[in-house]
Parts: sequence; structure tokens; C-alpha cells
Amino acid sequence: SAVPIVNSNKSTIETFLMTVLDKNPSQFDAYWNVRQFTGNGTSPHEYAGDEEVISWIETHPNTIGFVESKSVSIDDHRIKTVYKLPKKQ
Repeated sequence: SAVPIVNSNKSTIETFLMTVLDKNPSQFDAYWNVRQFTGNGTSPHEYAGDEEVISWIETHPNTIGFVESKSVSIDDHRIKTVYKLPKKQ
């Protein structure tokens, strides 16, 4: 199973949470607090920005995270893109 990690850039995490998970940061934190309290998981580790997330995922293939699309080019093979958010209209 994949180990989730979090990009701690405020605008990046808020966009991801609201668009993909339909949660705000408080709801996301509450979810992980319950999982941790009940012994069913630990909160994802936070990395300070896209390059740290990419570097971690590149060297730890069992992790999953999110970055700004501008940080990954089409020919960047360090990580695999599994979903790209549509551009805002």
C-alpha cells in the first residue's frame, strides 16, 4: 500500500484537499487525528515544497504525494503522474 505524504505549501495543500478530497485543512487534520488516536494510522509526514516531495517520492517508491504541475515537466521521469487537476476556468 502507498504511504501518503503532504506538501506543506499552503496554497498547494488547500487546492488539493478542496478539489480532490472535498475537505478543508481542518477536516483533513481531524481525519488523521482520529486514525492516529484509534491506532489505525499516523498523520502523513509534511515536506516543505514541491522539490522535497519529488525527491522523497523518487527515492521511496511506496509513497504518494502531490505537487504543483509547474514543478514537473512532461519528460520528467523522476515520479509518475497519476492525476492532473484540470485548469481553473
